Parts: sequence; structure tokens; C-alpha cells
Amino acid sequence: MEILFISNFLFMVFLGFCILFPLLIYIHKNYIAKVEAELEDVKIFSFNLITTGHGCLHYASVFMFDWYAKRHQLLDRRKSVAADLQRPFKIYFILFMMLLLSVLLMGLLLMLFPDL
Repeated sequence: MEILFISNFLFMVFLGFCILFPLLIYIHKNYIAKVEAELEDVKIFSFNLITTGHGCLHYASVFMFDWYAKRHQLLDRRKSVAADLQRPFKIYFILFMMLLLSVLLMGLLLMLFPDL
């Protein structure tokens, strides 16, 4: 059981620091302003990395889910965003959800096996 705990922890560190953070910086420098210009009337998510992280999850949800885009009145506007601009947001969303699932699994392991 300890090997599962250690491997999950190493997966979280690798995914978070070696993949997600550089991807967030890449999106902040290259994509967020372009997508924001096409979808929103005001700049909200391109100020810094913290707001870019929130914006990545928001725009990925807009691109992936019709009900979410309709809720934020972006269903018609999202069709104007090119597919190559949408791809990094979707990748970030999927990897972030994998990291979140890994954190929840770690918490569940610690609750079930407190001796670790």
C-alpha cells in the first residue's frame, strides 16, 4: 500500500509542477488574450497566472460543454474560436481534473489507511 501512496504522490508532483504549471505559463503568454478577445468584451483572465488558471478552466468548460456555454451566453461566440486555440484549454482542463482526482485518491487512501 505504501508503494501506491508514493507513486500517487510522485504522479501529483510530476503532473502539477512539470506539466500543468509550464502549460499554464504557455497559455498565459500565447492563447488567453486571443481567446478572451473573441469571447469576452472585457479582459478578465489575462491579468496574471492566478486569473489565467481560472480562465483556462472556464474557457475549457465553455469549449467542451454546451450547457456551460449556454449558461454564460457564449454558445454562439465559441464557434468563432479556432480549434487550434481551443486545444490547449481542453488539455489543461483534462490534466487538471486528473490532478484533482489524484489528490482525492490520496485523501481517500489516507482516511482508509491512517498508518501510512
